[in-house]
Amino acid sequence: MGPRWRDFATGALALLGLTLTPAAALAEPAPADTAAFTLFGWLSPPADSTTEARLAQMADLSFNLALPAWLDQGQLADNLTRLDFAGAHGIRCLIWDDRFNGAWHWLPTFEDTLDQVVADYRDHPAFWGYYLGDEPPASEWPLLHRLRESLRQRDPIHPAWNNLSGRVIYPTGVSFADTVTSYAELVHPAVLCADHYDFTVTGDRGQFVENAAILRSVADAHSLPFWAIIQLIPHSSYRPLTLGEVSWQVSQLLAYGARGIGYFTYWPPDPDPAFNWGTAIMGGDGQPSPWYDRLRRFNEGVRQAGVILASSRWRRTTHSGSVPMGGLPFTPDDWIVNVSGRAAIGEFEGPRGEKYVLVANSDSLTGRTIALGLNGYRATIVERGQNVFCPNAAAPATADASSLSLGAGEFALVSLEPIAAGTAAMAVAPNPGSGMMSFSIQVTSPNARFEILDTSGRRIWSQAVAAGPVSVVWRGERDHGGTATPGIYFVRVAGAGQESVRRFAWLGTR
Repeated sequence: MGPRWRDFATGALALLGLTLTPAAALAEPAPADTAAFTLFGWLSPPADSTTEARLAQMADLSFNLALPAWLDQGQLADNLTRLDFAGAHGIRCLIWDDRFNGAWHWLPTFEDTLDQVVADYRDHPAFWGYYLGDEPPASEWPLLHRLRESLRQRDPIHPAWNNLSGRVIYPTGVSFADTVTSYAELVHPAVLCADHYDFTVTGDRGQFVENAAILRSVADAHSLPFWAIIQLIPHSSYRPLTLGEVSWQVSQLLAYGARGIGYFTYWPPDPDPAFNWGTAIMGGDGQPSPWYDRLRRFNEGVRQAGVILASSRWRRTTHSGSVPMGGLPFTPDDWIVNVSGRAAIGEFEGPRGEKYVLVANSDSLTGRTIALGLNGYRATIVERGQNVFCPNAAAPATADASSLSLGAGEFALVSLEPIAAGTAAMAVAPNPGSGMMSFSIQVTSPNARFEILDTSGRRIWSQAVAAGPVSVVWRGERDHGGTATPGIYFVRVAGAGQESVRRFAWLGTR
């Protein structure tokens, strides 16, 4: 352990009232947890702007990984400085070292060089792994594999990492899937990662969900976690985005169980008239742009939800209301009977059988209400990704999470708890509604009755319902004829002496 790392360890232990003994100084290096949830901004500041305050800002954004800078020089001293500052704020680093360029010739002395590179980084507590470049063409994969394996032999707990081009450069989803599969089988990465940018000045490509679905499929086939890098900074033909569009990308990826999400970019690249870089999270003057505060609030929920989902098993992701390219339409299962509204619905099972549903608003421009018809479960909000700076921010959360008000591109992570036998769970959509109201009900009592009541408790309409998942449509009818007037009503499902009641607003017929 070098002096920089000894100082870091001494300071951390001092906060706990402990001292660093010689034995503790020889602690084993921390392995990279590729299964953990990772949030990062690509790029990091260049060496002359890398300070502890900068890394503190990254931590304030809930980032837990730092990548190299734009055109990073890969100098050992610069890398050690970034590692020291990152470690002080709970961030780990992917490191590019200029000595890796020797792989292009692979002289006998390069083996000794790799020994030294590994020795220089592997014991640092903030070191995550070796950065080996961006979007390598297939012609470089054999060399990439050789370098990756050579590093793995020397350092089995810190993986080599690189990012692939996403769906955007491929003519079809099939060709993208085939290429990513070939990469996984030849290179054997520790993490499957690709970037995809969907929003251009001439229109949206509509391939974002397909990109996520293919990464999910290939990663599962090879027992890998997958990461994705999303568009933020305007450049070239990519247009400026709204907060809803940026958060929509993140929310959709969470619904597919991405273990890592990166923003392109945190720090702006060097000025370039060809790319015409726009506003990143940090400005070219080193000051936070408006994105900083917007994402700081949103990322709090992203990080918390990601941690929960990273320890859970992905079951499936489906889409209600509309089905994007590469997505699957929602179909009822043993958790959810139906969904009202446009949303991506990700289902996950926790390590102790916990049931989680990630509901992501599929509208990136405006808020929506998403209603879940649950199969004998009660929904509770666990975490939300809210756009508090967005003009279409969601309404405050309610205790009943089967009906969710989500702002543009927002998500909510809900847990499902079984409802005791003899009660009924229901969702009402839309609420308020006019013309036609849909009630999704899981009835667990036999011979139950569905009733619409006015505010005085008088029954105005009813019908018998059997046990099991039931859907009821009400168009304002009254049992004795006529149509109900607009107002507040209650729906009650009762049977065997127990009942469930929901309040809703009826706006009348169209």
